[in-house]
Amino acid sequence: MMHKTSAAQHQAAEYHGSQQTTQSCLDALVRLLATSLQIRHALLLTHDGRHGFYLDADSPEPIFIRCGFTSGYSGEGPAGLAIALHLLERFSVETDEVEVPERVLNRLDACDLRPNDLEAIEKARVVRPLRLHDYKRDGLLGRTPPPEAMRNQFSGSIPWRVLDERLVDLALLIGQDPDRAIFNAFRRLEVTVKSRCGLPGEIHGVQVFRRAFRGAGAILSWPGLAASEVEGRAQLFEAAFLAYRNPRAHREVEGGVELAYREFYIVNELFSLEREAEAKSDR
Repeated sequence: MMHKTSAAQHQAAEYHGSQQTTQSCLDALVRLLATSLQIRHALLLTHDGRHGFYLDADSPEPIFIRCGFTSGYSGEGPAGLAIALHLLERFSVETDEVEVPERVLNRLDACDLRPNDLEAIEKARVVRPLRLHDYKRDGLLGRTPPPEAMRNQFSGSIPWRVLDERLVDLALLIGQDPDRAIFNAFRRLEVTVKSRCGLPGEIHGVQVFRRAFRGAGAILSWPGLAASEVEGRAQLFEAAFLAYRNPRAHREVEGGVELAYREFYIVNELFSLEREAEAKSDR
């Protein structure tokens, strides 16, 4: 059940989304789920087919999503509610539903919940039998299947925490010119490895990585790893270059920004491996 907090502490709250648009409320939920915030439990606040959310999380203030969700008919409001419930389930957030007075939802939408409203929410009896499964099923009838509907709520993003600093400028370019961002990332990787190893000008492409990492004559390696692991990492450079850089060098690659993000994650890992590699002492 919901983590209990005394009403006296509820002098402030976080409010997300807009009651005017379902998508703004979905976007708010996605942002919260995608952060490091730990959401322990969710309450679906219901009155006469109108819904908002109360999220119990590791936050100093209670978190609310306004009433952009609806149920009981076919439309964007019920579809959004279905997606929201699927997302909470996917992120392992236990969810219950409680019936609340209309004044509570009105004040929620006005960002003006009072301590007694919060106390009423926490004391409300959980709706039984469960209607959450009905909301999830009915809201998406005839629409996009739940896995795709959930995936569509998330835009591509850069893993900034683990991004190699040498790729920051290209990460910022992906949204505007994904093909150039990926092609330049692989070209920069090739130039970086080639320069570090002091390879001559006539060596290029896959040969750069082969000379740098493969076999007894390799220039760079990863100390402490088994030979099979070193070989596996070395092969990653060649395989990625052949599979992703070469097609972009010879033709226009379909897939747009979504594919570019996937390939960017790969080249970022290769930059990280290059940074960790050390010059072999037996050369």
